[in-house]
Amino acid sequence: MPSHEITVSPTKTPETVAAETARRLLPGYRVTLAETRELKQRLDDQAAARDQLAHAIADPLGATVHTPGPSPLGHDPQEAIVRYQGPLAGTARVPRSGGHVAFAFSVAPGDAARVAAFLATFPRTVGWDQGH
Repeated sequence: MPSHEITVSPTKTPETVAAETARRLLPGYRVTLAETRELKQRLDDQAAARDQLAHAIADPLGATVHTPGPSPLGHDPQEAIVRYQGPLAGTARVPRSGGHVAFAFSVAPGDAARVAAFLATFPRTVGWDQGH
């Protein structure tokens, strides 16, 4: 990790201090700045993909998407929430990281068997029932 600290003697001239700062401190800052910009771009790309998927889920349901707002420093919002209602009422949580989308919903008893039959049309995921 690049160094972001230098010690300068108070007996040195301002010109010498400026030269030492430029030579010893700025290269580390430039590396950190480049890494930070790359990370920000990666997070922005993930957030854009998350939001696109959230809207693709929301549109056929006539649902609303609640994207994460500004967060406290050091806390990165991870998921968008799709809230929907109708025959199915619930939420879909779309993670920024591209992981599994978590659906939680409730349905009237009369529609429960139809929902189960529909869900049964999806391929089974091996290991999901083992805590994954």
